[in-house]
Amino acid sequence: MPITGTTRVYFILGDPVAQVRAPEVYNHLFQRHGVDAVLVPLKLAARDLPGFVQHGITAENVGGLWATIPHKAQLAALIEPTD
Repeated sequence: MPITGTTRVYFILGDPVAQVRAPEVYNHLFQRHGVDAVLVPLKLAARDLPGFVQHGITAENVGGLWATIPHKAQLAALIEPTD
């Protein structure tokens, strides 16, 4: 399935991200099940996380964020719970 303007983009935020293997699994599953989505590792310094969470996820085709070390605790503190 090609990546287009309607593709939902999910990011795995971390620093480093070279070791992240989830995209290999999930992108295969997205394609296999006809889900128009892609999971992309994004190397992001901890100091830049708050700004990215505030602004980066406002794009209409960003579906969500995953976190790896060292961002898990900081991301949890930045996200507002939904009802």
